Amino acid sequence: MARRCELTGKGVMVGNNVSHALNRTKRRFLPNLLNVSLISDALNRTVKLRISANALRTVEHRGGLDAFLVKATPANRWWVTLLIPGVAVFARLVPFGELAAGLSLIVGRFTRLAAILAFLMILNFHLATGAMFHWDFPSDGQAFPVLGGLLAIAFAGRR
Repeated sequence: MARRCELTGKGVMVGNNVSHALNRTKRRFLPNLLNVSLISDALNRTVKLRISANALRTVEHRGGLDAFLVKATPANRWWVTLLIPGVAVFARLVPFGELAAGLSLIVGRFTRLAAILAFLMILNFHLATGAMFHWDFPSDGQAFPVLGGLLAIAFAGRR
């Protein structure tokens, strides 16, 4: 499970422990993640999320999940509201989809379908993490080579 807040995207940071003698050793600063159930008035149900304590304070300060999403950035707002109703089912199905797509590509059967499904899963991951909206996305080695390769297999793959 990723150590990342599902609302704000706050994740693990890296830094140094500095001793009295100024010796530096690498360390990780983990976010303070909590499993919470937030009530959504728009959906008329509770939503289980893994968010940071800072995000929980912000949600409570703004008056609930719906008010938080109103003030969120447009890219995050539409994606979170789109995914929340089926996020639990989708999160459980993704590993099976990845395994099936990988096996299909290795064996060489149903390569077009497997490539399309893998492309959609990777695209979904980039949208959900917000990586697609960062300035360094085009130069990222995980972005265009993987997505372009899967599209090439999808269009030129064997039936």
